[in-house]
Order: sequence, then structure tokens, then C-alpha cells
Amino acid sequence: MSNYADYFEEILSWKTLEYDWGFVTYDIWEDCIFIQHSFVKPEMRDKGVGKKLIFEISKIAKEYNKPMIRCGVNLDAKNHNENLLKYLHNGAKIWSIEHPFIYLYLLLKDIEKNSKYKELK
Repeated sequence: MSNYADYFEEILSWKTLEYDWGFVTYDIWEDCIFIQHSFVKPEMRDKGVGKKLIFEISKIAKEYNKPMIRCGVNLDAKNHNENLLKYLHNGAKIWSIEHPFIYLYLLLKDIEKNSKYKELK
């Protein structure tokens, strides 16, 4: 685990999945897994690795018996339109809007039956 992952685990109890091409930090809430941050290296974007992150988080949600994954898109962040559209295109639904965030959710049952989320190698 990286220093970054250790820091967030110690300070905020967030967990981290790390790969050479990106990472995701998440928190285990009462009713879901909440994605706090995600990042995919620019050269790896649009290659399905973001879907791999969601797929991996869905396996963790299943382990913890959580029926959904939630996340937020910060409208003040760079590339927010692109990120929001990718989530929506891949089946996410709007949970709430609290400026500057649009919060989204994905149900595990939808991820499991959506061929876009087949396990990527």
C-alpha cells in the first residue's frame, strides 16, 4: 500500500484499491460503498479501466452485503462533464444534487447484469 493509502486509512478510515494505472478510495457506509476518489492515468482512459474499478468495488460491496455503490462528481473539478457522462452512460443514476456535487448510485444487481461491467483483465 502507498503512503497515500496509509494516510487515508489512518485519518479517515477510507480503504484504497491501487493499480499501476489508477486507484480508488472508498468508505464503507451503512447502506453502501461510497467512492471518495478515483483516478485513472490519462494514457489509460477510455480503455475500460474505470469500469474495472467499479467492478472491483462491486465485489467489495458484495462482500460487505451492500446493495449499491455511491459516488459524487464535483462540478468544480476539471473534466467533471466527461466524468459525469461516463457514469451515466454506464448505468449510474442520480441520487441527489447538492451544489457543487451531483451524487450518483449504481445498484449491484444492475452491475452484475450489465455486460459493460464484465471482469476486465
